[in-house]
Amino acid sequence: MSISFTPALEETLRLPVPSAAFTDALQLEFSALLNLCDYDQLKKDGAKVQIWTNTPLAGHAAGEWRELDFVEAKESSTSAHPSTLVSLLPNGTLPPGKAENSNEVALTLRFYVPLSKYSTGQSQLQYAFTYRIVYASGEIKWLGQFGRNGSIILDYSSTSDSVSPLRDGWTAGEYPGSYVYQLDDVNSNDEDLLEIGSSTDYHVWAFEKGSLLSNPRNASILFLIPRSRIHPLIVPQIYALGASSGITISQRTFIVTAAGTGTILLQTYDSRKDTNVFARSLLSHSTSALHLLSCGQTGIVLASPSTKNIVKAVAIPFLDNRQNIHIALEPLSAMLFNGITLFSVFCPANHNTCFLDTSPDDQSDKTLSLISERSGSRFILSPVYDIGDQNSGSSPGIQWKVSILTSHEPGLAPLALDDADILPTPPPSPRLKPIARISSHSSNEGGISSVPSLTDVGIAFRSRDVPVTTTESSAALIIRSGRPQSSMSVLVFLKHIFATISVFLEMVYRLFFGRIREVEDSDNEEDDDDKHDATESISPDTDLLGGVKPIISSSENPVGELKPITEDCIPSISVQVPPKPEEDPQEDESSILKKIIEHEPIYPLTSKTAFHAELTEGGPVTIALAFHHVSSGEHATGLLPTLNEITNSVQLNGHIPESAVRKHKFDFGGGTGQVYLLEFDSGKGGWVKISPVGLDNQMK
Repeated sequence: MSISFTPALEETLRLPVPSAAFTDALQLEFSALLNLCDYDQLKKDGAKVQIWTNTPLAGHAAGEWRELDFVEAKESSTSAHPSTLVSLLPNGTLPPGKAENSNEVALTLRFYVPLSKYSTGQSQLQYAFTYRIVYASGEIKWLGQFGRNGSIILDYSSTSDSVSPLRDGWTAGEYPGSYVYQLDDVNSNDEDLLEIGSSTDYHVWAFEKGSLLSNPRNASILFLIPRSRIHPLIVPQIYALGASSGITISQRTFIVTAAGTGTILLQTYDSRKDTNVFARSLLSHSTSALHLLSCGQTGIVLASPSTKNIVKAVAIPFLDNRQNIHIALEPLSAMLFNGITLFSVFCPANHNTCFLDTSPDDQSDKTLSLISERSGSRFILSPVYDIGDQNSGSSPGIQWKVSILTSHEPGLAPLALDDADILPTPPPSPRLKPIARISSHSSNEGGISSVPSLTDVGIAFRSRDVPVTTTESSAALIIRSGRPQSSMSVLVFLKHIFATISVFLEMVYRLFFGRIREVEDSDNEEDDDDKHDATESISPDTDLLGGVKPIISSSENPVGELKPITEDCIPSISVQVPPKPEEDPQEDESSILKKIIEHEPIYPLTSKTAFHAELTEGGPVTIALAFHHVSSGEHATGLLPTLNEITNSVQLNGHIPESAVRKHKFDFGGGTGQVYLLEFDSGKGGWVKISPVGLDNQMK
């Protein structure tokens, strides 16, 4: 039997010890790799692989030898319910700790070494270790030789801090492993608080109240997650900082700063302590609106509140992602989506997508298990919408589901499919009937409009000073004064003269315009006599369209606005009655007019199963379109649409965008199917229409 250990037997390791500013123990990790057949035989024999060491351990005297067991480096804490496994790792990435060869098994061992010096004045402490196999029968097989043990040297002189304070004043917090700093920054300038050692590469996750930030500036929560190790044997420390209300924290190269007035909470993760206390005290101190979707020894999952029908979440592992992070699905719908039970999980790093159903009567998996990167991984949760259900005779049911993986608002069809910024074009206006010549012998019954009065053109007068009388002809005005004109009366007289000229010019224009139109239309009336009444001049008592108020067209009142008909506005009234659509002869003018007023399309813009949504953010967009067979079997093959058909099923602002399409298989609800990911640039956003009806018709 051959076992490969790290560190190896007889190897001497010098470990730099960090200061005890924010931690009181050093976590070490040993590993072993052996053949699968040998490991199966060990389990059959009830044997254990152990380390035998005098390294100081909590609860044991200095120099005391004791054993510690290796365990399999895989998922050791399983979910109590069936689980859906989703990898958040980039494509081609192998989880740390997993053997590359499937015929090998990886074992691991972690333990804490207290950092207090057992010998005053010593800068180095040395300890020994060896390996052995202990069988159920009590037999012990030593894998090393006497006097040839491995050695561990804790070197206090070569301190290599990962995170160290830059200011005094940090005090112990309420919970173990927590520290508090009071900040009174009257100048509101950034104050340097912590230094991040360059020997450890940290990934920083920054949150501001309830959202994930793209850069660690002006945040309320910071997570410092190590991506590398200062030594292969030392497990790097995870740090979390939370800022109280009135204070923000930021991170730039190797420095953490803060501004404002309040307190800062710093916490170090310790697997020996309660993880719930670690996470919830941090959220409480920062008054964050983040949702804690999962919290356990394997890691935590934080999610932003649902905004614009999308939830952005981060999975942060505590054990170098050797164990999966579990999320219970049942409370997710109520917590994030206001009761929506069907939603998708999407990983931007590898485009993995799955659809999950949290309804009480669903018998599928009830737990989501995530495999995250060492430094954490992002993923997206979004509602899933049903957009089609086809059944054709004996063919299996075909269901279409869609999930938009960016901020959006589902809604009705936009006003126009070609361009969401263009209002719908109104129906063409009918040809106007020529206006009859104005005559002093005409009446309203003849369709002649009177000229506006002086009051209509905005000239007011007092009858006591300037009595005005008119003849029967509205073309002449006689102004008489009962007393000598004052300076004010002269001004009023000039106004009246100007008004008279204006009225005269308007009469001339109407007479001239009416004659021209009369000549132009004389020939056309013989061929199109049945349409001459499309637009008429009306009297105040005329009832239009069965009581519906007419649309008044003028330069001050465009088509589409309603104005009550009065005697004052009769001269400028022309009524436009939209013609009946030939496709629907039963629809009267009244209903058509109502549709125009309410901005409703006369003709349907979308099919029954089309789905519309408004993209509330511009830029790259990913849409998951799932094609699902309700029942599996031989009928499930040969019915899949082509990638070109999938691309044509999505429109952006009335046009088919240039998309990249990815195809993935998935199982959902006991059936089989495909999920297609369409990726395109939406520019400044707009409306998307998803209509797979044409695909269903082709597959009948």
